[in-house]
Order: sequence, then structure tokens, then C-alpha cells
Amino acid sequence: MKNKIKKVIGIDLGGRSVRAGIVDSKGQIRRKVIKEIKPSFSGEEIVNKIVKAIQELVEDDIEAIGIGCAGMLKEGQVLRSSNLPGLTGFPLKQTIEKEFSGKKVVLENDADVAGVAEWKFGAGKKGVRSLVVLTLGTGIGSGLVFEGKLIKPTEFGHIIIDSSDSAPFCGCGRQGCAERFVSTLGIRNLYFSLSNLDLRNALAEVESLKEINPEIIAKKAREGDRICQMVYERVGIYLGRLIIQIKRFCQPDIITLTGGISQA
Repeated sequence: MKNKIKKVIGIDLGGRSVRAGIVDSKGQIRRKVIKEIKPSFSGEEIVNKIVKAIQELVEDDIEAIGIGCAGMLKEGQVLRSSNLPGLTGFPLKQTIEKEFSGKKVVLENDADVAGVAEWKFGAGKKGVRSLVVLTLGTGIGSGLVFEGKLIKPTEFGHIIIDSSDSAPFCGCGRQGCAERFVSTLGIRNLYFSLSNLDLRNALAEVESLKEINPEIIAKKAREGDRICQMVYERVGIYLGRLIIQIKRFCQPDIITLTGGISQA
């Protein structure tokens, strides 16, 4: 009799959502749920959303729960998270373990686990020696895998791609980091800058400036809005600069892009 396919719950904890799914050992997603969150949420509010997502998915044969979270992590605790500041100092792994006793819980950096997944189930299956995964969203995460081994930490999003005096400051304290351009904030700021220069509102039907996001700008670009097209043309240039720097640094065989902005 063949062994049953092992199943786990995987959770992608982003700046705007909790994406959870049942995943089998072949990397196939059996079911998934999405819970919206906000960067202003407290640690308790975020955990409440995670727990609700797991409760909708948990089954008797689920063996483990894996959580990918942006930020600095240590021993199951979120030391710092710029995407979700409410989680800073929060014992995330231990809290979920207590809520779902008997289930193994693993907490890792989201870009690191994306790199491992890409190696095991994606581009790495083609027999490549090394690969880099860039997660493009609220910020830039990065995962580097060499001959099946995860190399960490990697912070390719903080490579300088603009050394001019006018380059914007990044949250890390330096000027011109890639994350300051290829990210939700960077794309929004670039759109506002170009709109002001053109003296017109390309997104007049959007009632609140807070609602303008990379997805809306990408949609307008596909529909022919020139300002929005210029935004993504420039973002493409900045992303290209980052990729060139990564290639110079470690010569990966493949660089893959994931995250919400990669769908633009």
C-alpha cells in the first residue's frame, strides 16, 4: 500500500494579506484562503487572522504549519518587521504552536522559503547550480540557493542602484537602495512625481490617494495611460540595475521574480 502524501499548511504573511494553503509533498496547493490585514494591525490582530486562516484549513492529517514572514527573525520571534511593525518583538512561532498543539510550526523569512520552494519545485528542478528569488511587494525580499543549500542572510533589496545625491533614503538609513524604487511605496511615489510634472490626474476616478497602488497603476498602464506606462518603464530600469548587480556579485544561473508587483 502506497504511503499517503504528506500535507502541511503553508502561510505567506505579507504586508497586506495572510495567504494560507494546504500543500502536499509534490508542491501542489490543495486548498487556500486569504485574509486581509493592514500594516497598522497589532501583533494580536495579525495572529488572529493567521489563526482563522489555519482553522479553515486544518485537517487531521496536517503534519506541520510553515510560516513565511518578512523581516528579521530569531528562534521563532519577529525581531523587526518593517511591513508589519505590530509583530516586532512578537513570539509568533510559539503563539501558533500553543494555539494548535500537536502541530509542528516552522517560522522562516518569506524570501528564504521562496528560494527553497523555487529550488525544490520550480526553476531549480531544471538542474541549475544556483538561483536567486526576488520577492517584489511591500519591499524586496531575496533568497539565494547554491547547490541545494540556502545561503543566508541575503538582503539584495538594499543594494545601491542610484548613487546620486537626490536618491531617496531607504528605511535602512542609506540612499538609493533598490527597495526604495521597486516596491509599493517606490511605485506610488514615482507615480505621484510623474503626475505632478504632467499636471494631470491619470487616475481621476480614484477617490482617495491611499487607494492608488501598483496593481491599479499596472492596470492603467495596460489600458494605455502614458504616465502609468512611464512608471513601470522606470521601475523596469531600476529592477534591471538590481539584477545586473546581483549577477556581478554571485553569478546565479537563474533569477526568478515573485510577489504581487512581479505580476505587473
